[in-house]
Order: sequence, then C-alpha cells, then structure tokens
Amino acid sequence: MSRSEIRSKFAEIVAFAEVERFLDTPVKRYSSGMYVRLAFAVAAHLEPEILIVDEVHAVDDVAFQKKCIGKMKQISGTEGRTILFVSHNLPVIRQLCSQAILLDRGQVSMVSDVPSTLVAYANNGSTQSDFRIPTPDESIRDRAFVRGFTLEDLPGRNSTLFRIGEPWRAKIRVTAVRPITNFVCGLGLQTSEGLGLQTV
Repeated sequence: MSRSEIRSKFAEIVAFAEVERFLDTPVKRYSSGMYVRLAFAVAAHLEPEILIVDEVHAVDDVAFQKKCIGKMKQISGTEGRTILFVSHNLPVIRQLCSQAILLDRGQVSMVSDVPSTLVAYANNGSTQSDFRIPTPDESIRDRAFVRGFTLEDLPGRNSTLFRIGEPWRAKIRVTAVRPITNFVCGLGLQTSEGLGLQTV
C-alpha cells in the first residue's frame, strides 16, 4: 500500500481490528489475539485479487470471528474478489464457500461443490459410510436387540451417503425375544459432521 492508501484506510483498519487503545503499544507486546485481529484487518483492506485466509477466526472471540466472516462475505460477494479459505471448521466453510478442495497428506484428493466435499472429508476421504451392528451382549439376548438398520432419504431410497444438511431417516430392525412394554431403543449413529444422533 502506498502512504496515501495507508492514510486513507488507517482509521478503518484500526476500527475493524478494535485496537484503538493500543496504537502506542509496540506490536511485539500484543497478545496473539490482538496480533491476528490487526493482521486480518490489514489484509482485508489491502483489496487483493485473491485473499488467502488460514483459520484466522480460530484465535479470537466469537464476536470478532463473526466480523471476519462478514468481511470475507463482503469481499467475495459484493466486491467480487476471490478468497482461499483454509479451515477444518465445516459450518464456516459451508456458510462462506461455493467450491471446496480436499487435501490428503498435501495432495489434492477432491475438488467439488461444498456439500459433497464436506461429506468426503467427514468420512475420512471416503464417499461411503460403513455401519456395523455390534454383537448383542449376553445380558440382553433374552430380551431384545438390534438386528440391523438401513438409512434412507425422505423419498424412501436406501443410501449411505447424504449431503450435509440433507434430511434422512433410519429404519431399525429389532428382535424381541419376549414381550416388552415401554420399549425404548437408543442407537448411537455417527453423522457426517461427527455428531451423535440418538434415535428413539
């Protein structure tokens, strides 16, 4: 940036980074959070054609993270510039990005739309999920146990691959050895975002 550009954007950068009170403090004495705030503010106001951001939101508070995401949306949306956002934060990637690249040990393993790439990432690079029913414990074999289950999309087609945010349902097959009242079946399933789903 030229001196005139710095002068014209200085107040905006300082306000965005929220470091007005520390302008007379040497940067080497800044906390890691303050340093990242200032670094992101400067980079975001440089008006580059391509802005590379590597987990900048992970260091600071939630309010500033939202401010960074809002600024990146502005840069890529209204200003029409490109952002290369490097992150493991799936919700932010889904919110911010239109295309995704999946890296595996430094090599490009997939380039696709965001939902498909996030499913592959959540499945450790695999596009298929492997569900196994554990062998029933001896203590419950005289009552009831799960024999199997299938996953379906809402039209009712069997599938093991779902896009993040896509609704799905599980059909569970249970064997009851003897009559049971007040039946509750808790089955822990792993979703593509790593969250446990309790099916009752």
